Parts: sequence; structure tokens; C-alpha cells
Amino acid sequence: MYRIRPDPGSWIDELDAELASWVRGRMRRRVYQDGEVICPAWEPVKGVYEIYRGAVKIIALSPDGREMILNVIAAGHTMNETLLVADRGIMGTNVICVGETEAGLLPVDDFNQLCRDHPEINAHLARRLAMRNIATYNQLIDASLHRLDLRLAFLMYTYAQEEEGVNCLHFTQDDFANMSGVSRQSINRIIRTWEDEGLIELGYGHIKVPDFSALLDFAKGKSC
Repeated sequence: MYRIRPDPGSWIDELDAELASWVRGRMRRRVYQDGEVICPAWEPVKGVYEIYRGAVKIIALSPDGREMILNVIAAGHTMNETLLVADRGIMGTNVICVGETEAGLLPVDDFNQLCRDHPEINAHLARRLAMRNIATYNQLIDASLHRLDLRLAFLMYTYAQEEEGVNCLHFTQDDFANMSGVSRQSINRIIRTWEDEGLIELGYGHIKVPDFSALLDFAKGKSC
């Protein structure tokens, strides 16, 4: 079975209330537009981000322009802290907003000072890194052993955001293809079947899933 929520939540939520309030008080909040690059590839990392609304996708590019989505980080999650802990201030991937996104930035100096003043935070960061490693292993296993339609259904379940009572995904079919390591045509065949079955609704720049239980049941049944 595909594992839900491949990325752990915010380690800031695990801190005591006073310290968590201090950390978030030091963050610089900003709203980004759809497609805006938060962290350009090969530029120094500015600090740790916490996503409050929307999502970002981490993309690796090949020399010939092909791209692969390595991860999607949604609201309630953080990024870049493991890079700073490993003393690697530059990442070779682009971080791009999916839909309108609001995020807070804790600058590098503040993050490093926080870790020095509160060494107990290292335990939270180590747990986060371990969870990410497990999630990566699980995704590799699932990509090798499970059918594409079931993986796609669980990807949709994982990254959907509720908007006015409806589950919406602001991803293109190319995005899902890049996340799954397959062609767009393979994704399109599945999505068209689900649309014909009334399991999803395609809109401009988004996909609506009225009933996830029905979609998952359909994908599981087809995968048996």
C-alpha cells in the first residue's frame, strides 16, 4: 500500500509553546504567486521555510531541460533545515510555488542561533530527517511494486487541499508524470478514465476529487 503523507509535519509544532512562538515571531512572512521560485537552484539557501498556505514543489532539472519533481511540501510543513544542519547552504534544485502560497522564512543566522541556544532541537531535526529517509525508501518501493493508477490515486489523496468543501489539486498532468517517473500520456489515460467514471473533475489548472473513498476503492479494485 502506498504510504500517505510522505513528508513529516513542522518540527516547530513539537517545540514548547513559548519557543515555537519565538521562532515564528522571527519569521518573515510573504505571499508568493503560482509558479514563483522561492529557492533558485545553485543559490545560497536563505533559511528555513514554513509553509502556511498553498504548497511548493522541489524540482531537479537535467541538462537537456527535463524535470523531475522530487517532493511536494504542503501547508503545515517546513523545508531546508536538513541542508543547514548538514552545512550545505546550496541546493541544486528549484523550489517553485504551486498556487498562491504563503510562507515564513527563518533566516540562516537565526536558525543557527536557535540550535546553539536550544540543543534539544537537534533531536526533533534528527527525527525529521529519519522520517524523510523512510518516506523516500517507501516511495522507491511503491514505484517498483505497485501499479501506476493506485500510486496516482494516493498521490492525489496526499497533496489535495480542501477549497470550499471540495478536494482540489493545483497540479498539471505533467506534474504527476514527473512525480511518478512516467510519461504524461500514461497519466492522461488514467485521468481520462477516472473522468469518464465521474471520479474526478478536470478544470483549468486544477483537478477536483469529490469523493476520495470512491477514487481509492476504484484504483484498488483495478489493481487487484
